[in-house]
Amino acid sequence: METDSSTAVAWTKDKGCLPWQVLREWKEIQHILASLQQWRISHVFREGNQVADYLAAMRTTSRNSILRPDEFDPSLHLILSKDAAGQRYTRSCKS
Repeated sequence: METDSSTAVAWTKDKGCLPWQVLREWKEIQHILASLQQWRISHVFREGNQVADYLAAMRTTSRNSILRPDEFDPSLHLILSKDAAGQRYTRSCKS
């Protein structure tokens, strides 16, 4: 899995201090990971994970959401098409 949260990567690799506010959710995540035969987590900059960034910006109020591709916004379809085509994303660095 990829995440733009370097903190989440550190927590998963047991190298970070976990705040008590997320402990319940974290235990659920750990339970899911333990059920997988194999998994890997890595940090990716937000620019390289535009679909996840888009979905996170939707800010649903429900705990569980079902997203149907035929209901995707055209801008999300465009992001998915570029991603499927292997488009590379750049990150600007200020000097």
